[in-house]
Amino acid sequence: ERFDNRWSLNSLREVYLRRFNLRKSALEMFLFDQTNFFLNFGSFKRRNKVYLKIWGLKLPHLTIHGSKSPKDLLKSSNLTQKWVNREISNFEYLMHLNTIAGRSYNDLSQYPVFPWILSDYNSTSLDL
Repeated sequence: ERFDNRWSLNSLREVYLRRFNLRKSALEMFLFDQTNFFLNFGSFKRRNKVYLKIWGLKLPHLTIHGSKSPKDLLKSSNLTQKWVNREISNFEYLMHLNTIAGRSYNDLSQYPVFPWILSDYNSTSLDL
């Protein structure tokens, strides 16, 4: 039995250009309902064609992160200030940083990373 789902284009929240198997051939899309998709188009040309079509729709609530570097994305997001002000949790902050850096749960070769947190700075050895 086959189940098809449809989402309105107006439910798109963010679109990121992504790599898949070290090739610039994928898009990652995030919807307002927390659904996300990682789509590999097989080639840079095909991916960019789809990306430009979406960009050309000028959807009112869509943020497209195509031409900005990760550094510029972080600056324009005001993310660090939200974290400093405790408006977002440590986990949310790290997830956003991973997303901006191109990491995704949807691609095992670019899975998100999380640092070890140490609370004991005095012992000569650590029990991890």
